[in-house]
Amino acid sequence: TDSGFETFGEECNRQVRAKLMDECLDVMCGPWHGQPLEYSGTHYTVQATEFPTIGHTVQQPRVPIWCVGALGRPKSMRRALSWDGIIPQVIDPSTEMGARQPTLDEIAALHVEIAAHPDIGDDFDIIVEGQWTEHLPSAYKDAGATWWIESMWGAMSEHSPVAAAYDRLMQGPPS
Repeated sequence: TDSGFETFGEECNRQVRAKLMDECLDVMCGPWHGQPLEYSGTHYTVQATEFPTIGHTVQQPRVPIWCVGALGRPKSMRRALSWDGIIPQVIDPSTEMGARQPTLDEIAALHVEIAAHPDIGDDFDIIVEGQWTEHLPSAYKDAGATWWIESMWGAMSEHSPVAAAYDRLMQGPPS
């Protein structure tokens, strides 16, 4: 499935993107630890630097990180479950985006799986992307989702993405 990112020189292979994501998360979290950052990976290298580090984020142990997790894909799920929240997707090559929003039953099963996981705390988030849904946010909340993101991936293909976002905003919250 063509995401359109290749036009801008971005990597589109899912496996390579996953490896880039793992390294990116390591690099991104480095300055939050308050130590000079040095990193050497397959895709990214950061020379020892005195670049200002934060080391005192309000959220501890760091700013929360949510990752996309492909249900049924062990590596993808392992990555997402090792952070602070999951934006679950189901890989489905027959769809325009190559993935689909999980059903309410899939969200509920994910919630049960997360609740039973010994290494995951009670504050772990399940995030639903509103664009793909056929149900109201309350149905996803009842299934175990903790956040609703009103994404508008399709707006970029419209004549005026800003007008599309404004129109959606004027509709108010999903009811």
